[in-house]
Amino acid sequence: MKTAGLVDEYRLAWRNIAQHLEECCAALGLDAAKAAALVDAAETKAKLRANTDAAVEAGLFGVPTLQIGKELFWGADALPMARAYLDDPGMFESGEMLRVAT
Repeated sequence: MKTAGLVDEYRLAWRNIAQHLEECCAALGLDAAKAAALVDAAETKAKLRANTDAAVEAGLFGVPTLQIGKELFWGADALPMARAYLDDPGMFESGEMLRVAT
């Protein structure tokens, strides 16, 4: 699977983040210069590449997509379900969940 389009999307996301980095850091009480240095660091870029490759390999797409174990949670509206799954990893193996999954 080609990752060029996905990499372009990540680059766009990073550019948008960088535009607002100082404001976000101020809101979080973080040092914007240190954060900018981390964003530009080779280690960060390598980690982003590795994470992107792993996401493509797992068949993930969309923002956000969470993978918790073998389960995938697509979109911001799935975050409450992801939290519930973290509290009860067996929830998808229960009666009603199994019924709707088939």
